[in-house]
Amino acid sequence: MHRKHGIILKAVITVCSAAFLVTGCGKADSLYDKGMDYIKDKDYKQALECFDDAIAVNNEKAEYYIASGMAYNYLGKYQDAIKRFSKAFQSSENSISNTNNKQLYYGEAISYYGINDYDKVIDDCKKALDIKQVDNLNNKINCLMASAYQTKGDVKKAKELHPEAVVLAHPECTGDVLELECTLTKRRGPVGIGACTATVNGETACTAELIFAIQ
Repeated sequence: MHRKHGIILKAVITVCSAAFLVTGCGKADSLYDKGMDYIKDKDYKQALECFDDAIAVNNEKAEYYIASGMAYNYLGKYQDAIKRFSKAFQSSENSISNTNNKQLYYGEAISYYGINDYDKVIDDCKKALDIKQVDNLNNKINCLMASAYQTKGDVKKAKELHPEAVVLAHPECTGDVLELECTLTKRRGPVGIGACTATVNGETACTAELIFAIQ
């Protein structure tokens, strides 16, 4: 450990006075937490500055790169986001590394969606789904992958992945009126998440959460 700009890095067994307990990691974590607050307030530019400042203090923590990449996604700077995500991968096999890797694959898939590289979207989504941690992300990952397949023209595969991702009229419903109404509930860069209701002749046929591209 070494001194850097007046910040004393604490060794594992070192006992320091309270005045010297502000470590490099502590400062970086504080910047990261501040950035996450800006994300909640949808101030993505300020959030990005905080995340990048955290990386400048401690460039070895994957969470900072992932957060920075997501902020770039929100700002529509997808190539910059991809560069950030590329630095977040962790080769070790443990719960924390797997969780981070799943989040980076999902974030990177959103970036590739933003630049219309749907093959890489699908590849990243598959890698993310291979990781068992953070299974609450699986529905969103499947929706994103289904949307990529649908955009590529493979509607069958899209429906296999997420049956509610594509709403089609029944072949026998010729002459019936199918209406799809969606309300945007969340947005991540070019990807929107909407609460949707499909009706046939005014009667509700199904409801679903859909992911779609915003241009």
